[in-house]
Amino acid sequence: MALMVSRPELARNIFLRAASRQFEEGDVQHWWLPTTGQGVKTRISDNRIWLAFVVAHYLEVTGDVAVWTSKSRSCRVALCPGRPRSLLRSAPDPRGRYFEHCVRALDSSLAIGSHGLPLFGTGDWNDGMNRSGQPGAVKAFGSAGLYATLLQFAPIADGRGESDTAANWRKHGFAVQQAIEREAWDGDCTGAVTLMMGRRWGRLRATNAGSIRSPNPGR
Repeated sequence: MALMVSRPELARNIFLRAASRQFEEGDVQHWWLPTTGQGVKTRISDNRIWLAFVVAHYLEVTGDVAVWTSKSRSCRVALCPGRPRSLLRSAPDPRGRYFEHCVRALDSSLAIGSHGLPLFGTGDWNDGMNRSGQPGAVKAFGSAGLYATLLQFAPIADGRGESDTAANWRKHGFAVQQAIEREAWDGDCTGAVTLMMGRRWGRLRATNAGSIRSPNPGR
């Protein structure tokens, strides 16, 4: 994203290459070796959101709608049930354009937990939390990222004639926003693993009440 103004063509090449490391289910490789394609398939769920978030920023800065005609590839490898990650050399599936990659990434990120927040996966926004995604756990930081990306991509979908997709993303995004306001800021919610992040933020706000403004001053 830091290259969007000074080297937009380089930024474009980077995220198109990243899209080629997406799997059919919508998730993406956490890292890979560019010469062999060998890398890891994990259950980390924020990676797929970055895929769409970055291109939304690219379009805002450059206006290069021709990016949608760029072809990329997908990978066809399944992660074994119960395993948080696996080392693999993926088999590419040569189809798909970048918009379809973004749709697949966002649509695969819409699963909601018991508190109305997106399910955790593993390692969200912090690799050190790679084993925190126990079944049913939800995330606070990743919820904000998903909300921002859905709301940025809904107008893009409208512009491409995908009004049903856009409407679904807006509905889901606003529901996530309400859940963040209700559950994540003060973290008063048991059983939600990454809401410890919300609790830390709540304590920080209480300690620095004069310098940090809550998006919901009534709380």
